[in-house]
Amino acid sequence: MRLPESIAKSYTSSNFSQFIAAIEAEGTSPLKIVNQLLKSNSIVFKRRSQSQYIKRRDFFGKMREHELFSNLSCKIEEAERCITSIESIYDEILQELSKCEFEKLSVQSKISAIINRAVENFSMIKAALDKHLESVQTVKFENRHLIKYLNDQEIDPSEAINSLSDFVWISLIMYGHINDLFNSDGVFVAPRYMESSKDEVFKCGSIELYAKIWSAFKEVEENARYLDGGIKDETGRHSELNNKYPTINRVDLYYFNKSIYLLDYIANERYNQQISNTTMHEIFASKKPKGVKEAISIAISNIENILHIDPETDKRKFAGATLLDWIKAYVAIEDIIGNDFIKITTRLDLISKFESIGIHHESAINLFSHLCLSKNSRDLFDCPLIIDGESNVTILGFSGKSVDVAGIITSQFSRLGIKTDFKGTPFENNVRQTFISNGIPCKRVKFSIDGAPYEYDAVAKWGKYLFLIECKCKSISRGNPEGVWHCYEDFTDDLIQISRQVAGYRSNKADFDREFGESTDGLIIIPILANSMPYVLPQEIDGIFSLDFSSLQRFFESKSISIKVGKFFNEKPLMINVPVIRIWDGEAPNADDFFRYISESHQYNLVNSCIEYRLTVLPISQRIAIIYPFLFHKESLIDASLKILNPELQDLINQIGSTSN
Repeated sequence: MRLPESIAKSYTSSNFSQFIAAIEAEGTSPLKIVNQLLKSNSIVFKRRSQSQYIKRRDFFGKMREHELFSNLSCKIEEAERCITSIESIYDEILQELSKCEFEKLSVQSKISAIINRAVENFSMIKAALDKHLESVQTVKFENRHLIKYLNDQEIDPSEAINSLSDFVWISLIMYGHINDLFNSDGVFVAPRYMESSKDEVFKCGSIELYAKIWSAFKEVEENARYLDGGIKDETGRHSELNNKYPTINRVDLYYFNKSIYLLDYIANERYNQQISNTTMHEIFASKKPKGVKEAISIAISNIENILHIDPETDKRKFAGATLLDWIKAYVAIEDIIGNDFIKITTRLDLISKFESIGIHHESAINLFSHLCLSKNSRDLFDCPLIIDGESNVTILGFSGKSVDVAGIITSQFSRLGIKTDFKGTPFENNVRQTFISNGIPCKRVKFSIDGAPYEYDAVAKWGKYLFLIECKCKSISRGNPEGVWHCYEDFTDDLIQISRQVAGYRSNKADFDREFGESTDGLIIIPILANSMPYVLPQEIDGIFSLDFSSLQRFFESKSISIKVGKFFNEKPLMINVPVIRIWDGEAPNADDFFRYISESHQYNLVNSCIEYRLTVLPISQRIAIIYPFLFHKESLIDASLKILNPELQDLINQIGSTSN
């Protein structure tokens, strides 16, 4: 549930009477309104004047006194404390930032220096990488491309590039908010790009720490608001922290709903692995250098596997462009950059490039607007175009090149709120066909009870079970806290919908009997939420199980869950499947095997076994520090898998030779 426009507008304008009238007109729960105000984007990166602070406090005070919120006084105070703490820390960061030498430069010089420093850093990374590539020993395929050198040191070039991209992205967004560089559409409009002196580029290094702090705290405060967490003052309660940072006299302890965050984190890890595996297979199959056609082909294959849509035949438009148009636009940008570290072009030239590879003019214009850096961008990979007031476009080499076009597009869809769970999705057909092709009757059932419609995407009758399957084809969040929250809200609504369907079956078994040509009475009802993306629960909720398409396919394709191990044979890289967990025996699986499979969440548990949760300290300034949590890999997926390998498979893994990421 998002805050209705009429309520949001009255809150922003501090018109309390209109605010109450809008709530009553919308019929929205007061508790939801308070939660939404806490999560409102209006508090992010906003420099508020003293009068704005007073208006907001006055507004919350009126809410506490109004009868509509009579039992929510504590909740309102909690929301106000959280918002006040967040804003005070942002102010603290800005005060510290204003002290560095870089702040003495003009806005125009700052933006150019940030871009030029990034280009210099990128060129150094690329030069170092090219030098090391001459002594490459092993290419690792698990999750992402890693390189092992003859001196046994391992590097991950993508990590260096990602860090560099994050620094530039958050620096530009930071200065955009400070200097009002966003237009009415929220697009970042930079001053005219210019060359920077060596001294300016050198001074730019002084803001890297602030950019990292700004970025880290942005994640902290978004998690605090969206994932039902909070920020509370823990002054004087952390003596060990005070010993390490004696000048710090205030500690804000951040906490959040770990379970929701973990669900999303694991979904993204599985998604990244799926993307990587498909990409590597496509590259090996083509045996050609990756050009425009090959890059488009790889992205099409990945999108088709993830969204169950064929981009070459699907003509629907998503935010003004077809899926194929989205793919072509990102590939075109990668092609424009080539081997350059920076590319300066114009809006017209870029739109012409889009049109030259088959994107219609109107779609090209829409795509250009979506790909421009804006205040709501997730990063520079999603939105690699930086425009200025003279219609010039700057594209940075490290942000415009990525093999994961499919991942970027799904991230954009999540950011833009594009729904892919449209009626008649091929995903439902794919789920039904998966059962049917394995000899299991599976039907789509539809009927009404007292005029209320009931639709069942897939009903599989197998053994002593009747599996009621609700299919959802939607994007996962890609790690963004707001996306995590909305995704989980949708997921909760889906569970309510499935509970209704179970009740519908019990009230109207006759339609099911007619579809299957025999009685379904006495069968064990197993309701399942099936996701197209790799999103599953570690256990059932209120008797409802979860499943995703990749794990459904895996069940019928192989009696074991396997991991992919990279190895060189005859100087050629190969990817080999190594069995890890046996999920059924015999010539074919049976219904009991399937029920046990969806009950045990092997894929979720395997990834979860690699993850650890820790608290860390982030000093904001000499006065304030934040204690916040993060998730990280304590070991690779392969190393974790080795611990649960069946003894008879150990010899196989030894023969192949495992690698770890």
